[in-house]
Amino acid sequence: MKTFSFILVFIATAMLLNYSCKKDESNPEETKQDTTKVINNQSTAKNALVATSIYNDVITDVVMSCDTAIATNKTSCPSISLTPSGLANYPKTLTIDFGTSCTFRNHIYSGSISASLSGKIRDIGTTVSISFNNFKVDTVSVGGTISLTVNDFSALNYQITLTEAINNGVLTFPSGGITLNTTQTVKWTINTLTDYSDDIFEVLDGNSSATGTDGKTFTSEVKETVVIITSCTKPEPVDGKMDITSPEYNYPATIDFGDGTCDGKAIVTTKISITVNNQTFTQDYNYEVILP
Repeated sequence: MKTFSFILVFIATAMLLNYSCKKDESNPEETKQDTTKVINNQSTAKNALVATSIYNDVITDVVMSCDTAIATNKTSCPSISLTPSGLANYPKTLTIDFGTSCTFRNHIYSGSISASLSGKIRDIGTTVSISFNNFKVDTVSVGGTISLTVNDFSALNYQITLTEAINNGVLTFPSGGITLNTTQTVKWTINTLTDYSDDIFEVLDGNSSATGTDGKTFTSEVKETVVIITSCTKPEPVDGKMDITSPEYNYPATIDFGDGTCDGKAIVTTKISITVNNQTFTQDYNYEVILP
């Protein structure tokens, strides 16, 4: 309500300033159109955050579980298996199975994730193909495929660099769906070899093209390295920036993930332009969003 109140105040102020000069030339339709663009901006930013969160969670869980040392740390929910056994036996199949209902990281999961590994996750050239089997996060069904390629491995500081691609990604909500295609480069730092809870993922670059739940198209691009740490309640972006653009509004939106702390929030910054009687008023505008 706070952000929408700001919009209303800005619109009212712009109309008042213009009204004092052009009392009889008001055009409510122009104001309505510009207000709609602000609402579309908020909806698009939310769609981008939801899609980024769900697919990045899948990717981080898979690559950590692909490490044979970590995969042996099995839990009852989800159930993790890496077959066939044996350090030298490849290709392998990783299965992360949430069953019919599994409460995990404050969400309800079901279904399973399957990944085919051509080699060890620490070997340059290894490829990983990820698919979904009736996989859901709360009420959201997740589809599409993800392909990963290991481009570099530093034994000195245990850093793995991967190229990641989400192909024909589909998130189906009760009220609609999000479709997207994404490519990005990620650096994974393994701080403790047998413990994933202190790992760091850095999205060095990346871009997406997508259609949101409202049918509006948008693109996203990493502008400053997005840092995801696993020591939060769930793997969470805590630093970096991402730009969202759409033909539905005049100005891009920048999502700022913060200063490195696990606060579960991001700040979206954009501009509002209101046109009344052919006169345009522009105002910087930012609002806080809760990460999915």
